[in-house]
Amino acid sequence: MVRVMFTSSAIKLHIRDLFWRICTFAFLFGALTTAASGQHLAVGVKGGVPLLDAFEQTTSLPFFQHYTFNTKRYTVGPAVDVSLPLKLRFEADALYTRLDYDSTVMGVDSFTRSATRANSWQFPMLLKKEIPVERVQPFGDIGYALRHVSGTSHIVDRFLPPPFIIDQTVDPAELVHTWVNGFVVGGGLAFQAGPLKFSPEVRYTRWADPNFRSSNGAFQSNLNQADFLLGIAWSRF
Repeated sequence: MVRVMFTSSAIKLHIRDLFWRICTFAFLFGALTTAASGQHLAVGVKGGVPLLDAFEQTTSLPFFQHYTFNTKRYTVGPAVDVSLPLKLRFEADALYTRLDYDSTVMGVDSFTRSATRANSWQFPMLLKKEIPVERVQPFGDIGYALRHVSGTSHIVDRFLPPPFIIDQTVDPAELVHTWVNGFVVGGGLAFQAGPLKFSPEVRYTRWADPNFRSSNGAFQSNLNQADFLLGIAWSRF
């Protein structure tokens, strides 16, 4: 007799993968049907600036241990927007940024320095409502987002007498979740300039879990994320 056991993390991963596949299929189906029926399909890019730090220190540290967080003040990626009935719109983005933090630990006869780098991709899926006025359209959006961390590089330099040792690993110990999900809400203005549509907005995301969390509880990924974003799209399709 063969027993198959599923852990809670495996079940969560399966559900998340299934949800992503359903959303992707629904989006592609909606994009094709709206384009075929003559409704608007806008394709463009979205970029912006994070308003909050990517990491937060959650507790005080002893004097011999220190973390440095280097938040990259950019995020950029493609965006697709399709019109829906009831004057609603559906938007899907793929936004990239780079994560970066360092740590140092001083011992009695040693010094350890580590540098961690990673790629972060966010996939917001939003339902938008625009309020049409003469020149600009205020809008609000609400939805769901996934964030994936990949391409991690963790380099540790250990200075020990007499020589120092360099050790490199792929995944740092602080990487606890490669995939996390969150709730998204935002708002801004949209205006047309010829075939181009500009849409500056402020967007807030609350993540359910951190991608990174130290074992000593010293820091973790910031569960609160706020961004100023500017979308530029070609909307005459």
